[in-house]
Amino acid sequence: MIELITSTWAFWEKNAARHRADNPPQSDNDGGRTREALKNKVTWLCAIFFFAYVGAEGTQISKHFTLPSLRSLIFFCDKWLWAAGS
Repeated sequence: MIELITSTWAFWEKNAARHRADNPPQSDNDGGRTREALKNKVTWLCAIFFFAYVGAEGTQISKHFTLPSLRSLIFFCDKWLWAAGS
């Protein structure tokens, strides 16, 4: 609740029109701010980093929650059958 109140107070005078007036486009092209951002090298560097990071995290998660391999399943069944037979 404190964050909501302080954020509202801090940004009360900020709006889209004022932001655009304070931060004009840096180039004269008609493509808009999205095209300007896509031409920036930092945008692509961050995109590549996040793509690799999320991919690595997804690999770790899927590695922990996959079914055991066929080899370990056969080994487990073989040990279980030998224990059951004796």
